[in-house]
Amino acid sequence: METTEDGRPANRRRTRTGCMTCRARKIKCDEAPAPATACRNCTRARLECIRADNGTASLHQAARSALAVRAQGSPQHLTQAGLQRRRTKRSCTTCRLSKKRCGGERPQCVRCTERDLGCIYDEGEPAVRPGQSQSAATLSASSASPQSSSHASTVAVTIAALDKALARELSESFFTEVAPLRCHNFLHRHMFLQELDALPHPPAQDMLVLSVCALATKTMAQGARYWDVGCTWAREAQRLVMGELEDVSVRRLMCLVLLYEHANRTNEQRLCFLLSGLASRFTQALSLNLEYDHDVLFTDESARITAVARESRRRLMWACYILDTMLACGLRDLQAIDTSTLRIQLPCDDRHFLYKRACVTATVPTDFLSPVEQRKDHNGDRPAIVTENQGLDAFLVRLYLIRDHVLQYINSNTDEQDPWRVVSLLADLDHWKEALTPELQLNADVMAVRQDEGTLAALVSLHVQYHQVNCLLYRCTIPSMLFPARVQTGLSVKASPDFLEESRKGWFGHACAMTAIFEVALQHQPAALADHAVAGSAYNAIIIKWLYLTNFVPVAERPAQLHVIRPLVEIDLQFLQTIQGYHATVRTTAAMAAKLVDEASQHIAQNPAVRLSETGNPHAYARLGRPLGRIAPDYRMNRLSAFARMRRDIPDRHAPDPGPASPEEGNVWAGEKDRLWMWTE
Repeated sequence: METTEDGRPANRRRTRTGCMTCRARKIKCDEAPAPATACRNCTRARLECIRADNGTASLHQAARSALAVRAQGSPQHLTQAGLQRRRTKRSCTTCRLSKKRCGGERPQCVRCTERDLGCIYDEGEPAVRPGQSQSAATLSASSASPQSSSHASTVAVTIAALDKALARELSESFFTEVAPLRCHNFLHRHMFLQELDALPHPPAQDMLVLSVCALATKTMAQGARYWDVGCTWAREAQRLVMGELEDVSVRRLMCLVLLYEHANRTNEQRLCFLLSGLASRFTQALSLNLEYDHDVLFTDESARITAVARESRRRLMWACYILDTMLACGLRDLQAIDTSTLRIQLPCDDRHFLYKRACVTATVPTDFLSPVEQRKDHNGDRPAIVTENQGLDAFLVRLYLIRDHVLQYINSNTDEQDPWRVVSLLADLDHWKEALTPELQLNADVMAVRQDEGTLAALVSLHVQYHQVNCLLYRCTIPSMLFPARVQTGLSVKASPDFLEESRKGWFGHACAMTAIFEVALQHQPAALADHAVAGSAYNAIIIKWLYLTNFVPVAERPAQLHVIRPLVEIDLQFLQTIQGYHATVRTTAAMAAKLVDEASQHIAQNPAVRLSETGNPHAYARLGRPLGRIAPDYRMNRLSAFARMRRDIPDRHAPDPGPASPEEGNVWAGEKDRLWMWTE
């Protein structure tokens, strides 16, 4: 074959009369002669066929010039060549802002599904909603429309778009939905809003305002409108907080707590773990576990801090304690805040806090949960709980203190030394229930008032947590369902069969009581569904019912009991499926619950005598013969706990002892070893 000096075939003729559109697309033009107005390629693609005035014009000159002029008026969905942008897959906004590879699956990509993230695809330019500020519209547009600029420019635009009007709107959502939950109301509402209005600089420059607004974007009131830019604000607030960590202050600690809750609602478990440790160290550095001084009633008006600041510090300390104990799940090697060091009052009621009035509530001594032998009377006669000036937050703190001791009891060898400690803990729970004030009872009148005040979800969460803690405690009577699973415990050996049977009925009864609360909450949605954390309790309630049916109900009585349990399980499942519409992080839990209900029903239908197990490894650690304290936390927690989920996401984690071999034959049904019949703490 003859070739030219540059190596090209000699018989190859270079196209000189093809359209510049085909040249820009880098495809061969058929060079349709006149009178045709367009070549077949442009006609088929419905594109404008641009031709040079001179057929021999260079593409580098004439085509580039023509296409550049054309691109000046082109919308963003067109390329520089004036062609419509076509991509087989488009990344969702969450993956794009996180700079992660997105599979483009609709309606939710795989990465967002696995991490329980809000998966949103940009479908076009959003319209301005009635009553929405111009900055809010700009902010939504910047996060919902394709960007041709860099990610850094996008971040700068979205952060700057947070003006005072939008910040105030988001702050109202925060105080309505987030503040009533788990002692997050350490910010005085009116003082914070006044401070926001008086800011001498844009709100985006204040780390506390950024943290509040970022967390408010994960509430039901805001939905998915600002989800992505809220994540951007959270990262910016985190950058501001971490930039000067040596500046240990209460304000910076408030940001850490709010950023923890934001990370929890976006399922960033590694960040939660690190932020909780940092917050615990801040409390120790600030000595928030102690009263500021002995002037609790603020009699000296010349004091350095006001009564509001004192109460705010107390609430902040209790919020840090709650998030720390929730993550540790009773394991001392993970818990950073020692309960015995807490020497501050319980939170006062909201009325005193809002009106800036100092008051005395009660302190929780270290022997609040003392063993039976330290009780005043073994028959249950004990001093009444002081409830003066205490509201929902104070009772929530008391309940978490009981929960902490319950988890320490079932996750340690205390059962061997004092098996009857369970009686004392049950008495503490009953005592807590009896001490509830009329304003904290779960009845129609109180729920109506709470709904008007915006604290109904907090009341529902309080009562659900009470039954959840009871279920945790009763679980110690079932050694095979503990973490790690055991053959026996001191209680199971020494307790009578009647006591064990009554305890298991109580286990089942509290699960049914949670279902009753879920049914009432569904009637008061969405106000009663603001707390996403109750989803884990609904999942537990489902599992308890199936385990009780298949392990402790005689086979002959199961058909009748199944007719009772199935409607209750359907209510739990309906609650999960409803709450996932308000909280994206609940989607995985709801999907797992639906799958477990279907498969459990199938196994029971196929074999009425089947025994479903929770862990699928009932005799594992009993064979090891090692104390529980020497077993890695990975095996002392279930796979749905925050710590276990955090560990799974770390590629360089140190692998713990993998444990013993598989369980004995016949203890579990096939395939259960890899299942998620697991308990969430």
